[in-house]
Amino acid sequence: MKKALLSLALALLATTVVSPSSSAATAGKLDRGFGRNGRVTIALPVHEQELAYPQKPRAARMAMDVLPGGGFAAANNRFVIERRQNGSALRSFGENGKLALVPPVGWKFELADLAVDEEGRVLVAGTFASLTTSAIQDPPQYNEGREAHGPRLRMGVVTRFLPDGALDPGFGTGGSVYGDFRQSPPTGPGPYDFEYGLPAVGLTGLALPPNGGIVLTGYSAEHVTGGCAPPLTGATGRSFIARLRSDGSFESGFGSNGVITLPGVERPSPPVLSPAGGIAFDGASGYCWPRGPEETGRLFALQDNGQLDPSFGSAGARPHSSLQKVTALAFDSRGRLLLLGRRPETAELEGGIGNPEWRVRRLFADGRPDPTFGRNGSSSPSLPPQAHMEDLAIDGHGRISLAGFRTDAWGMNTRFLVTRLSGSGRREPRFGQNGWVVTRFPGTEAAAIALKVTGRDRLLVGGIMGDPRFEESRGLAFARLSGR
Repeated sequence: MKKALLSLALALLATTVVSPSSSAATAGKLDRGFGRNGRVTIALPVHEQELAYPQKPRAARMAMDVLPGGGFAAANNRFVIERRQNGSALRSFGENGKLALVPPVGWKFELADLAVDEEGRVLVAGTFASLTTSAIQDPPQYNEGREAHGPRLRMGVVTRFLPDGALDPGFGTGGSVYGDFRQSPPTGPGPYDFEYGLPAVGLTGLALPPNGGIVLTGYSAEHVTGGCAPPLTGATGRSFIARLRSDGSFESGFGSNGVITLPGVERPSPPVLSPAGGIAFDGASGYCWPRGPEETGRLFALQDNGQLDPSFGSAGARPHSSLQKVTALAFDSRGRLLLLGRRPETAELEGGIGNPEWRVRRLFADGRPDPTFGRNGSSSPSLPPQAHMEDLAIDGHGRISLAGFRTDAWGMNTRFLVTRLSGSGRREPRFGQNGWVVTRFPGTEAAAIALKVTGRDRLLVGGIMGDPRFEESRGLAFARLSGR
Protein backbone atom coordinates (compact mmCIF):
# COMPACT_ATOMS: atom_id res chain seq x y z
CA MET A 1 0.00 0.00 0.00
CA LYS A 2 2.79 2.41 0.93
CA LYS A 3 4.57 1.50 -2.31
CA ALA A 4 1.41 2.29 -4.29
CA LEU A 5 0.96 5.65 -2.54
CA LEU A 6 4.61 6.48 -3.19
CA SER A 7 4.20 5.64 -6.88
CA LEU A 8 1.08 7.85 -7.05
CA ALA A 9 2.91 10.75 -5.34
CA LEU A 10 5.83 10.47 -7.76
CA ALA A 11 3.42 10.43 -10.69
CA LEU A 12 1.68 13.58 -9.45
CA LEU A 13 5.02 15.27 -8.86
CA ALA A 14 6.11 14.40 -12.40
CA THR A 15 2.87 15.84 -13.76
CA THR A 16 3.49 19.07 -11.81
CA VAL A 17 7.05 19.34 -13.08
CA VAL A 18 6.14 18.93 -16.76
CA SER A 19 3.01 21.09 -16.67
CA PRO A 20 4.85 24.30 -17.60
CA SER A 21 6.05 22.59 -20.77
CA SER A 22 2.51 21.45 -21.47
CA SER A 23 1.31 24.98 -20.96
CA ALA A 24 4.05 26.30 -23.22
CA ALA A 25 2.88 23.88 -25.93
CA THR A 26 -0.43 25.74 -26.07
CA ALA A 27 1.25 29.05 -26.90
CA GLY A 28 -0.06 30.46 -30.16
CA LYS A 29 -3.52 28.91 -29.92
CA LEU A 30 -6.49 31.03 -30.89
CA ASP A 31 -8.09 32.59 -27.81
CA ARG A 32 -11.69 31.42 -27.82
CA GLY A 33 -12.64 34.26 -25.47
CA PHE A 34 -12.10 36.65 -28.38
CA GLY A 35 -14.66 37.09 -31.12
CA ARG A 36 -15.70 33.87 -32.81
CA ASN A 37 -13.18 31.14 -32.06
CA GLY A 38 -10.42 33.73 -31.62
CA ARG A 39 -11.14 35.75 -34.78
CA VAL A 40 -13.02 38.95 -35.62
CA THR A 41 -13.81 40.36 -39.05
CA ILE A 42 -15.30 43.82 -39.71
CA ALA A 43 -16.70 44.49 -43.16
CA LEU A 44 -15.76 47.98 -44.42
CA PRO A 45 -15.80 49.62 -47.87
CA VAL A 46 -12.97 48.88 -50.29
CA HIS A 47 -9.82 50.97 -50.33
CA GLU A 48 -9.75 53.78 -52.85
CA GLN A 49 -6.93 54.20 -55.34
CA GLU A 50 -3.97 55.90 -53.69
CA LEU A 51 -2.84 59.18 -55.23
CA ALA A 52 0.92 58.83 -55.41
CA TYR A 53 4.07 60.32 -56.84
CA PRO A 54 7.25 58.22 -57.16
CA GLN A 55 9.13 58.95 -53.93
CA LYS A 56 6.08 59.20 -51.65
CA PRO A 57 5.80 56.49 -48.96
CA ARG A 58 2.86 54.18 -49.43
CA ALA A 59 -0.11 54.79 -47.16
CA ALA A 60 -0.67 52.30 -44.33
CA ARG A 61 -3.22 49.59 -45.08
CA MET A 62 -4.36 49.66 -41.46
CA ALA A 63 -3.12 50.69 -38.01
CA MET A 64 -4.02 49.48 -34.52
CA ASP A 65 -3.40 50.19 -30.83
CA VAL A 66 -4.63 48.87 -27.47
CA LEU A 67 -7.14 50.78 -25.33
CA PRO A 68 -6.25 51.51 -21.67
CA GLY A 69 -8.99 49.30 -20.18
CA GLY A 70 -8.58 46.45 -22.65
CA GLY A 71 -9.93 46.27 -26.14
CA PHE A 72 -8.44 48.02 -29.12
CA ALA A 73 -8.83 50.76 -31.72
CA ALA A 74 -8.01 50.40 -35.40
CA ALA A 75 -8.34 52.38 -38.62
CA ASN A 76 -8.07 52.22 -42.38
CA ASN A 77 -8.35 55.08 -44.87
CA ARG A 78 -12.07 55.44 -44.33
CA PHE A 79 -13.02 54.43 -40.76
CA VAL A 80 -11.90 54.22 -37.15
CA ILE A 81 -13.32 51.38 -35.06
CA GLU A 82 -13.15 50.44 -31.37
CA ARG A 83 -13.73 46.99 -29.93
CA ARG A 84 -14.00 45.59 -26.43
CA GLN A 85 -11.57 43.11 -24.96
CA ASN A 86 -13.73 40.22 -26.19
CA GLY A 87 -13.82 41.63 -29.73
CA SER A 88 -17.37 42.99 -29.66
CA ALA A 89 -18.12 46.54 -30.80
CA LEU A 90 -17.57 49.30 -28.23
CA ARG A 91 -20.91 50.99 -28.90
CA SER A 92 -20.09 54.12 -26.90
CA PHE A 93 -17.56 55.09 -29.59
CA GLY A 94 -18.98 56.87 -32.62
CA GLU A 95 -21.96 54.99 -34.04
CA ASN A 96 -21.99 51.45 -32.66
CA GLY A 97 -18.20 51.37 -32.41
CA LYS A 98 -17.46 52.83 -35.85
CA LEU A 99 -16.58 56.34 -36.97
CA ALA A 100 -16.23 57.56 -40.56
CA LEU A 101 -13.15 59.59 -41.50
CA VAL A 102 -14.54 62.36 -43.71
CA PRO A 103 -11.92 64.66 -45.31
CA PRO A 104 -12.76 68.17 -46.51
CA VAL A 105 -14.42 68.47 -49.91
CA GLY A 106 -11.84 68.14 -52.69
CA TRP A 107 -9.40 66.08 -50.60
CA LYS A 108 -8.73 62.40 -49.96
CA PHE A 109 -7.41 61.00 -46.68
CA GLU A 110 -4.52 58.50 -46.67
CA LEU A 111 -3.80 56.76 -43.36
CA ALA A 112 -0.34 56.80 -41.80
CA ASP A 113 -0.70 55.63 -38.20
CA LEU A 114 -2.91 55.39 -35.11
CA ALA A 115 -2.17 55.61 -31.37
CA VAL A 116 -4.18 55.67 -28.15
CA ASP A 117 -3.10 57.85 -25.22
CA GLU A 118 -3.46 57.14 -21.50
CA GLU A 119 -6.87 58.88 -21.41
CA GLY A 120 -8.26 56.63 -24.12
CA ARG A 121 -8.18 59.33 -26.80
CA VAL A 122 -7.46 58.05 -30.30
CA LEU A 123 -4.99 59.92 -32.52
CA VAL A 124 -5.04 59.29 -36.25
CA ALA A 125 -2.26 60.62 -38.48
CA GLY A 126 -2.19 60.76 -42.25
CA THR A 127 -2.24 62.91 -45.34
CA PHE A 128 -4.80 65.00 -47.20
CA ALA A 129 -4.19 64.56 -50.95
CA SER A 130 -5.83 67.05 -53.30
CA LEU A 131 -8.42 65.69 -55.71
CA THR A 132 -8.53 68.94 -57.65
CA THR A 133 -4.80 69.67 -58.11
CA SER A 134 -3.05 66.75 -59.78
CA ALA A 135 0.23 68.69 -60.16
CA ILE A 136 1.44 71.94 -58.60
CA GLN A 137 1.90 74.81 -61.07
CA ASP A 138 5.47 75.61 -62.06
CA PRO A 139 7.14 78.76 -60.63
CA PRO A 140 6.66 81.91 -62.74
CA GLN A 141 10.42 82.03 -63.39
CA TYR A 142 10.05 78.84 -65.48
CA ASN A 143 8.11 79.28 -68.73
CA GLU A 144 6.05 81.99 -67.02
CA GLY A 145 4.38 79.34 -64.86
CA ARG A 146 2.26 78.03 -67.73
CA GLU A 147 3.00 74.36 -66.99
CA ALA A 148 2.52 72.09 -63.98
CA HIS A 149 5.39 69.70 -63.24
CA GLY A 150 5.14 69.75 -59.45
CA PRO A 151 3.83 66.86 -57.34
CA ARG A 152 0.24 66.62 -56.16
CA LEU A 153 -0.68 69.10 -53.44
CA ARG A 154 -0.67 67.34 -50.05
CA MET A 155 -0.95 68.29 -46.37
CA GLY A 156 -0.08 66.34 -43.24
CA VAL A 157 -2.90 65.93 -40.70
CA VAL A 158 -3.28 64.47 -37.21
CA THR A 159 -6.67 64.30 -35.49
CA ARG A 160 -7.58 63.42 -31.90
CA PHE A 161 -10.88 61.82 -30.93
CA LEU A 162 -12.34 61.69 -27.43
CA PRO A 163 -13.33 58.28 -25.98
CA ASP A 164 -16.86 58.72 -27.35
CA GLY A 165 -15.57 59.46 -30.86
CA ALA A 166 -16.16 63.22 -30.81
CA LEU A 167 -13.41 65.51 -32.09
CA ASP A 168 -11.29 66.83 -29.21
CA PRO A 169 -11.80 70.64 -29.10
CA GLY A 170 -8.66 71.01 -26.96
CA PHE A 171 -6.43 69.77 -29.76
CA GLY A 172 -5.31 71.98 -32.64
CA THR A 173 -8.14 73.63 -34.57
CA GLY A 174 -11.38 71.81 -33.86
CA GLY A 175 -9.58 68.57 -33.06
CA SER A 176 -7.00 68.53 -35.89
CA VAL A 177 -3.53 69.84 -36.69
CA TYR A 178 -2.82 70.08 -40.41
CA GLY A 179 -0.63 71.91 -42.89
CA ASP A 180 2.96 71.89 -44.14
CA PHE A 181 4.59 71.20 -40.74
CA ARG A 182 7.10 73.97 -41.42
CA GLN A 183 8.36 72.39 -44.64
CA SER A 184 9.39 74.61 -47.52
CA PRO A 185 8.03 74.03 -51.05
CA PRO A 186 10.14 72.01 -53.50
CA THR A 187 12.50 73.61 -56.00
CA GLY A 188 12.84 72.90 -59.71
CA PRO A 189 11.78 71.87 -62.23
CA GLY A 190 14.63 69.78 -63.57
CA PRO A 191 18.02 71.47 -63.16
CA TYR A 192 16.52 74.77 -61.94
CA ASP A 193 16.29 75.87 -58.33
CA PHE A 194 13.16 78.00 -58.60
CA GLU A 195 10.86 77.53 -55.62
CA TYR A 196 7.34 76.29 -56.17
CA GLY A 197 4.52 78.17 -54.53
CA LEU A 198 3.02 75.24 -52.60
CA PRO A 199 4.49 72.35 -50.54
CA ALA A 200 3.69 68.65 -50.84
CA VAL A 201 3.77 67.20 -47.32
CA GLY A 202 2.49 64.02 -45.69
CA LEU A 203 2.79 62.05 -42.44
CA THR A 204 4.05 58.48 -42.09
CA GLY A 205 3.76 57.74 -38.36
CA LEU A 206 3.18 58.90 -34.82
CA ALA A 207 4.27 57.87 -31.34
CA LEU A 208 3.31 59.06 -27.86
CA PRO A 209 6.21 59.70 -25.44
CA PRO A 210 5.53 58.69 -21.83
CA ASN A 211 6.26 62.25 -20.66
CA GLY A 212 3.57 63.69 -22.91
CA GLY A 213 3.30 65.19 -26.35
CA ILE A 214 3.26 63.64 -29.81
CA VAL A 215 6.12 62.65 -32.12
CA LEU A 216 5.39 62.59 -35.86
CA THR A 217 7.40 61.44 -38.87
CA GLY A 218 6.68 62.77 -42.33
CA TYR A 219 7.95 63.52 -45.80
CA SER A 220 7.91 66.46 -48.18
CA ALA A 221 8.90 67.04 -51.79
CA GLU A 222 12.37 68.56 -52.02
CA HIS A 223 13.25 69.01 -55.69
CA VAL A 224 11.11 68.42 -58.79
CA THR A 225 13.36 66.47 -61.16
CA GLY A 226 11.11 66.22 -64.19
CA GLY A 227 12.59 62.79 -64.83
CA CYS A 228 10.94 60.26 -62.51
CA ALA A 229 8.79 57.54 -64.06
CA PRO A 230 6.02 56.78 -63.56
CA PRO A 231 4.63 59.39 -63.88
CA LEU A 232 6.82 61.60 -66.07
CA THR A 233 7.14 64.22 -63.34
CA GLY A 234 8.19 63.74 -59.77
CA ALA A 235 10.32 65.06 -56.95
CA THR A 236 13.09 63.93 -54.70
CA GLY A 237 12.07 64.00 -51.05
CA ARG A 238 13.12 64.89 -47.55
CA SER A 239 12.05 63.58 -44.13
CA PHE A 240 11.03 65.49 -41.05
CA ILE A 241 10.32 64.69 -37.42
CA ALA A 242 8.02 66.99 -35.47
CA ARG A 243 7.08 67.08 -31.82
CA LEU A 244 3.80 68.58 -30.66
CA ARG A 245 2.55 69.45 -27.22
CA SER A 246 -0.62 67.82 -25.95
CA ASP A 247 -2.68 70.74 -27.30
CA GLY A 248 -1.23 70.31 -30.82
CA SER A 249 1.18 73.27 -30.76
CA PHE A 250 4.82 72.76 -31.74
CA GLU A 251 7.26 71.92 -28.95
CA SER A 252 9.76 74.78 -29.28
CA GLY A 253 12.54 72.95 -27.42
CA PHE A 254 12.59 70.16 -30.00
CA GLY A 255 14.84 70.54 -33.05
CA SER A 256 14.26 73.92 -34.68
CA ASN A 257 10.97 75.29 -33.33
CA GLY A 258 9.52 71.80 -32.99
CA VAL A 259 10.79 70.22 -36.24
CA ILE A 260 13.97 68.60 -37.53
CA THR A 261 14.31 68.19 -41.30
CA LEU A 262 16.63 65.68 -43.00
CA PRO A 263 17.23 66.54 -46.67
CA GLY A 264 17.64 63.64 -49.06
CA VAL A 265 16.10 61.08 -46.69
CA GLU A 266 12.90 59.78 -48.29
CA ARG A 267 10.10 57.48 -47.10
CA PRO A 268 10.62 57.59 -43.32
CA SER A 269 9.13 54.78 -41.25
CA PRO A 270 6.88 55.42 -38.24
CA PRO A 271 8.96 56.49 -35.21
CA VAL A 272 9.73 54.28 -32.22
CA LEU A 273 10.65 55.59 -28.78
CA SER A 274 13.30 54.28 -26.40
CA PRO A 275 12.76 54.08 -22.61
CA ALA A 276 15.14 57.06 -22.28
CA GLY A 277 13.07 59.19 -24.67
CA GLY A 278 15.18 58.75 -27.79
CA ILE A 279 13.60 58.44 -31.23
CA ALA A 280 14.52 56.03 -34.02
CA PHE A 281 13.20 55.54 -37.53
CA ASP A 282 14.25 54.05 -40.84
CA GLY A 283 14.69 56.25 -43.91
CA ALA A 284 15.01 54.90 -47.44
CA SER A 285 16.06 56.92 -50.46
CA GLY A 286 16.54 56.43 -54.17
CA TYR A 287 14.56 54.70 -56.94
CA CYS A 288 13.89 57.97 -58.82
CA TRP A 289 15.44 57.97 -62.32
CA PRO A 290 18.18 58.84 -63.20
CA ARG A 291 19.64 58.02 -59.78
CA GLY A 292 19.34 54.28 -60.30
CA PRO A 293 17.65 51.55 -58.25
CA GLU A 294 16.44 51.89 -54.71
CA GLU A 295 19.26 52.42 -52.26
CA THR A 296 19.58 50.60 -48.99
CA GLY A 297 18.09 52.55 -46.13
CA ARG A 298 19.59 53.97 -42.98
CA LEU A 299 18.54 53.89 -39.35
CA PHE A 300 18.42 57.28 -37.65
CA ALA A 301 18.55 57.96 -33.91
CA LEU A 302 17.56 61.25 -32.31
CA GLN A 303 17.92 62.50 -28.76
CA ASP A 304 14.81 63.66 -26.92
CA ASN A 305 15.61 67.27 -27.89
CA GLY A 306 15.36 66.43 -31.59
CA GLN A 307 19.08 66.46 -32.38
CA LEU A 308 20.73 63.54 -34.14
CA ASP A 309 22.36 61.26 -31.55
CA PRO A 310 26.13 61.51 -32.18
CA SER A 311 26.76 58.25 -30.32
CA PHE A 312 24.62 56.22 -32.75
CA GLY A 313 26.46 54.88 -35.78
CA SER A 314 28.07 57.76 -37.67
CA ALA A 315 26.65 61.11 -36.52
CA GLY A 316 23.24 59.65 -35.72
CA ALA A 317 22.79 57.35 -38.72
CA ARG A 318 23.66 53.75 -39.47
CA PRO A 319 23.21 51.92 -42.80
CA HIS A 320 21.71 48.46 -42.95
CA SER A 321 23.30 47.50 -46.25
CA SER A 322 22.59 43.78 -45.87
CA LEU A 323 18.84 44.39 -45.59
CA GLN A 324 16.93 45.53 -48.64
CA LYS A 325 13.91 46.68 -46.71
CA VAL A 326 13.02 47.17 -43.04
CA THR A 327 9.35 46.67 -42.21
CA ALA A 328 9.31 47.20 -38.42
CA LEU A 329 11.32 48.69 -35.55
CA ALA A 330 10.90 48.45 -31.78
CA PHE A 331 12.84 49.21 -28.61
CA ASP A 332 12.94 46.66 -25.81
CA SER A 333 12.80 47.58 -22.12
CA ARG A 334 16.61 47.87 -21.98
CA GLY A 335 16.80 50.39 -24.80
CA ARG A 336 18.06 47.99 -27.45
CA LEU A 337 16.70 48.56 -30.94
CA LEU A 338 15.20 45.63 -32.85
CA LEU A 339 14.55 45.71 -36.57
CA LEU A 340 12.76 43.32 -38.87
CA GLY A 341 13.86 43.24 -42.49
CA ARG A 342 14.41 41.34 -45.68
CA ARG A 343 17.73 40.38 -47.26
CA PRO A 344 18.58 42.09 -50.59
CA GLU A 345 19.34 39.00 -52.62
CA THR A 346 15.85 37.60 -52.15
CA ALA A 347 12.98 38.30 -54.50
CA GLU A 348 10.05 40.54 -53.73
CA LEU A 349 6.90 38.61 -52.86
CA GLU A 350 5.23 39.17 -56.19
CA GLY A 351 3.11 36.95 -58.41
CA GLY A 352 3.69 33.94 -56.17
CA ILE A 353 7.38 33.62 -57.16
CA GLY A 354 9.03 35.52 -54.34
CA ASN A 355 10.30 33.82 -51.20
CA PRO A 356 12.01 36.50 -49.08
CA GLU A 357 14.58 35.63 -46.45
CA TRP A 358 13.88 37.57 -43.26
CA ARG A 359 16.14 38.75 -40.45
CA VAL A 360 15.64 40.15 -36.96
CA ARG A 361 18.51 42.27 -35.67
CA ARG A 362 19.17 43.74 -32.23
CA LEU A 363 21.39 46.77 -31.76
CA PHE A 364 22.81 48.47 -28.71
CA ALA A 365 22.02 52.14 -28.09
CA ASP A 366 25.14 53.14 -30.06
CA GLY A 367 24.09 51.08 -33.09
CA ARG A 368 26.46 48.16 -32.56
CA PRO A 369 25.00 44.65 -33.08
CA ASP A 370 24.23 42.81 -29.84
CA PRO A 371 26.42 39.66 -29.94
CA THR A 372 24.17 37.90 -27.41
CA PHE A 373 21.31 37.90 -29.91
CA GLY A 374 21.20 35.21 -32.59
CA ARG A 375 24.45 35.06 -34.53
CA ASN A 376 26.45 38.29 -34.27
CA GLY A 377 23.29 40.24 -33.47
CA SER A 378 21.11 38.74 -36.22
CA SER A 379 18.53 35.96 -36.11
CA SER A 380 16.82 34.17 -39.00
CA PRO A 381 13.27 33.18 -38.02
CA SER A 382 12.09 29.80 -39.26
CA LEU A 383 9.22 30.59 -41.63
CA PRO A 384 7.16 28.69 -44.19
CA PRO A 385 7.61 29.46 -47.90
CA GLN A 386 6.08 32.63 -49.39
CA ALA A 387 6.15 34.46 -46.05
CA HIS A 388 6.10 38.25 -45.76
CA MET A 389 6.58 39.79 -42.30
CA GLU A 390 5.15 43.20 -41.37
CA ASP A 391 5.47 43.89 -37.62
CA LEU A 392 7.14 42.82 -34.40
CA ALA A 393 6.31 43.15 -30.70
CA ILE A 394 8.14 42.31 -27.47
CA ASP A 395 6.32 40.77 -24.51
CA GLY A 396 6.98 40.96 -20.77
CA HIS A 397 9.41 38.03 -20.94
CA GLY A 398 11.53 39.64 -23.66
CA ARG A 399 10.24 37.27 -26.34
CA ILE A 400 9.93 38.69 -29.85
CA SER A 401 6.81 37.95 -31.87
CA LEU A 402 6.55 38.62 -35.61
CA ALA A 403 3.38 38.96 -37.65
CA GLY A 404 2.70 39.04 -41.37
CA PHE A 405 1.15 36.83 -43.97
CA ARG A 406 1.86 33.93 -46.30
CA THR A 407 0.43 32.69 -49.56
CA ASP A 408 0.46 29.43 -51.48
CA ALA A 409 3.04 28.80 -54.20
CA TRP A 410 0.89 30.71 -56.70
CA GLY A 411 0.65 33.83 -54.54
CA MET A 412 -2.97 33.15 -53.58
CA ASN A 413 -4.89 32.16 -50.42
CA THR A 414 -3.38 34.85 -48.20
CA ARG A 415 -3.62 34.19 -44.44
CA PHE A 416 -2.21 35.47 -41.15
CA LEU A 417 1.25 34.28 -40.10
CA VAL A 418 2.75 34.69 -36.59
CA THR A 419 5.99 33.34 -35.16
CA ARG A 420 8.02 33.95 -32.01
CA LEU A 421 11.66 34.06 -30.98
CA SER A 422 13.18 33.86 -27.52
CA GLY A 423 14.90 36.87 -26.01
CA SER A 424 18.19 35.53 -27.36
CA GLY A 425 16.81 35.18 -30.89
CA ARG A 426 16.23 31.44 -30.89
CA ARG A 427 13.23 29.84 -32.55
CA GLU A 428 10.50 28.69 -30.17
CA PRO A 429 9.38 25.36 -31.68
CA ARG A 430 6.55 24.99 -29.15
CA PHE A 431 4.87 28.14 -30.37
CA GLY A 432 2.03 27.00 -32.57
CA GLN A 433 3.08 24.18 -34.88
CA ASN A 434 6.72 23.96 -35.92
CA GLY A 435 7.28 27.43 -34.42
CA TRP A 436 4.64 29.41 -36.31
CA VAL A 437 0.88 29.88 -36.48
CA VAL A 438 -1.10 30.23 -39.70
CA THR A 439 -4.63 31.58 -39.19
CA ARG A 440 -7.30 31.32 -41.86
CA PHE A 441 -10.45 33.39 -41.90
CA PRO A 442 -13.49 31.54 -43.28
CA GLY A 443 -14.67 32.93 -46.60
CA THR A 444 -11.92 35.50 -47.09
CA GLU A 445 -8.20 36.02 -47.54
CA ALA A 446 -6.53 38.01 -44.76
CA ALA A 447 -3.09 39.55 -44.25
CA ALA A 448 -1.69 40.59 -40.87
CA ILE A 449 -0.25 44.12 -40.75
CA ALA A 450 0.01 45.05 -37.04
CA LEU A 451 0.87 43.23 -33.80
CA LYS A 452 0.37 44.19 -30.14
CA VAL A 453 1.00 42.41 -26.83
CA THR A 454 -1.97 42.56 -24.45
CA GLY A 455 -2.68 41.21 -20.96
CA ARG A 456 -1.16 37.83 -20.03
CA ASP A 457 1.22 38.22 -22.98
CA ARG A 458 -1.54 37.45 -25.45
CA LEU A 459 -0.90 38.52 -29.03
CA LEU A 460 -3.44 40.75 -30.77
CA VAL A 461 -2.93 40.54 -34.53
CA GLY A 462 -4.64 42.99 -36.89
CA GLY A 463 -4.82 43.12 -40.65
CA ILE A 464 -7.00 43.46 -43.69
CA MET A 465 -9.43 41.15 -45.42
CA GLY A 466 -8.10 40.68 -48.92
CA ASP A 467 -4.79 40.53 -50.76
CA PRO A 468 -2.37 43.27 -49.54
CA ARG A 469 -0.73 43.52 -52.97
CA PHE A 470 -3.86 45.11 -54.41
CA GLU A 471 -5.83 48.20 -53.45
CA GLU A 472 -9.09 46.45 -52.67
CA SER A 473 -9.83 45.42 -49.10
CA ARG A 474 -13.10 44.09 -47.80
CA GLY A 475 -12.45 45.29 -44.27
CA LEU A 476 -10.38 44.57 -41.16
CA ALA A 477 -9.49 41.22 -39.62
CA PHE A 478 -8.21 40.43 -36.12
CA ALA A 479 -7.04 37.37 -34.20
CA ARG A 480 -5.88 36.91 -30.62
CA LEU A 481 -3.40 34.20 -29.70
CA SER A 482 -2.33 32.77 -26.38
CA GLY A 483 1.14 33.92 -25.42
CA ARG A 484 1.91 31.48 -22.62
